[in-house]
Amino acid sequence: MGMRIAVIAPFAVDPGAAELREVMQRVFVRNMEKVKQEGTEIDLYLLNRGFTDPGFFPYTVFNVRNNYELFEAALSLADDGYDALVLHCASDPHLDPIRQALDIPVVGVFQAGLLMALTMGHRIGVVTFDYRVVPFFTDLVGIYGLTDKVVAVESTDSSGEELMMCMLDAHAAIARFSEVAGRCIADGAEVLVPG
Repeated sequence: MGMRIAVIAPFAVDPGAAELREVMQRVFVRNMEKVKQEGTEIDLYLLNRGFTDPGFFPYTVFNVRNNYELFEAALSLADDGYDALVLHCASDPHLDPIRQALDIPVVGVFQAGLLMALTMGHRIGVVTFDYRVVPFFTDLVGIYGLTDKVVAVESTDSSGEELMMCMLDAHAAIARFSEVAGRCIADGAEVLVPG
């Protein structure tokens, strides 16, 4: 018998914006379907209130409200029979509080990505979307005890709108990522993790 996994993307989408919800569902779940074990069910949840633009992420004041909405959404799934919960956001928002509140495994994609990267190389590069969040990811790497393994944290300097638009057409985002990845590799990175 397969597992049931809940995935929460901490982005708010108006409940009436069915088309945008469908695009996000298609993009996020399509990629998860490629790597899941046969028989595993994945349910994606988006917030009804909170961030509507990832461009707000660099501002701590907006994260306070968004993390509250995320925490409440996670708690609302506690009795729904899921085997695990994945926080589908590179910043691993509220990872520890949600882990403390639920009795199922809770996975943060950034932490999991860094730990997986360690199985592939000794030096890691992190590529994020906004230069203002480079210090945040540098701090998070330290919290995870991996400062000596991460040799570079670089930014593509993309706007929140550009980040959202790459769900429809990722060509420009891939080109920017490749350019920044080259800088990380020049700094000694053997493996890259998106942040």
